[in-house]
Order: sequence, then C-alpha cells, then structure tokens
Amino acid sequence: LTSAYPNKSIWRSLRSCRLRVEDGNAGLELEASDFGYIVEAVDGVPAQDPALQAGCIVVAVDGAPLLGLDEDAVEAAFGAGFKDGAELMLLEDKELRRATVERDSQGECPCNDDLDDDGPL
Repeated sequence: LTSAYPNKSIWRSLRSCRLRVEDGNAGLELEASDFGYIVEAVDGVPAQDPALQAGCIVVAVDGAPLLGLDEDAVEAAFGAGFKDGAELMLLEDKELRRATVERDSQGECPCNDDLDDDGPL
C-alpha cells in the first residue's frame, strides 16, 4: 500500500483476518480487480471471520500483495496462499477507490461530496 499510495498514511478500514478453508472451499465469491480480490459474497460455510465481508477487498494474502496485479497474477498469488489460516489483509472498497481518485487527481478528490453523503467509511 505504501508504494502505491505514498501520500496516504492512515487507512481507517485496514484490517487482517485468517482465512478459513474446509475441504478446499472457503465459501467466498471473489472477483479479481486491479486492487486485488473484491469480496462479492461470503457463504456461511465455512464460517469466516466477521471482518471478511462483502464489499471489502483482499489486498494481500500471507504477505503477498495483490494490489496492482493483473487478473491472472491476482489469481496466481491468491491461489499460492490459499490455505486454512492464511492471513488476509483487507480494505473497504470505498476507502481504496477514494484514495485512488485522490492520488490520481493530485490530492484533490472531485468525489468528496458524493462519498461523504454515504456516511463514514
């Protein structure tokens, strides 16, 4: 995160959790993106940490960054770390997208009003 977002020192939604895998299944619906894996849904089996929920983005797995990789590389890196107990680093989709807009627009986010209307991150 630091190399991709050098001017962002605090990530309010950054958290980690351990992945639960049973019989080769984590019960997650994921979509690869430039940010990592977007969690679209969390099935009930196996039970995942409450931090792992729809709307968050997996930006690293067991220390391997997913941020900035193409889809094939995201799949390969996540697949290499896919095991019960793997540490996942998570960010809220909204916070990461906002930071990207701010970074790409030289710190002035044209979306401040739109994002602030939805409440806190």
